[in-house]
Amino acid sequence: NFIPGKMDRLSATNYARKHLCKGTRVEIAEPFTKIFWDGNRGVRTDDPREFRVERAQKGDLATARQEGNEFYRKDMFLAASESYIFGLNSEVFIPTILSNRAQAFMKCELWSNALADAAASLTIRPNCEKTKLRYRKVMEKLQGHCNT
Repeated sequence: NFIPGKMDRLSATNYARKHLCKGTRVEIAEPFTKIFWDGNRGVRTDDPREFRVERAQKGDLATARQEGNEFYRKDMFLAASESYIFGLNSEVFIPTILSNRAQAFMKCELWSNALADAAASLTIRPNCEKTKLRYRKVMEKLQGHCNT
């Protein structure tokens, strides 16, 4: 699911070596082993969302964007989104700026803007407790507005 279709075996192997190099951590939600038509063994998933790549080294934003665009052109939208997120992760200040802007929007009582920025920040850095707190506060405010 991670490798674009319509590739011969050699191209697929080279592609996998480039994008899944040694030291790359791969998480598969519900894997199952399979013997492929050529006799090779492998791991298969039914849903590409079950496959997650955590890269060993940081890249830069431009490279991640280019890689994401390549995936997008090949209709590999989940792989493209992973590449874009990887690029955003390489820029350490982006989630911080989004989180801080969410706080500023909260002070201005611009709740929908604050929610968008907090959610975007959590997409990039999901374990940030400060941003999670901001997100919860915004959600409480928005739910209070809906109830009145």
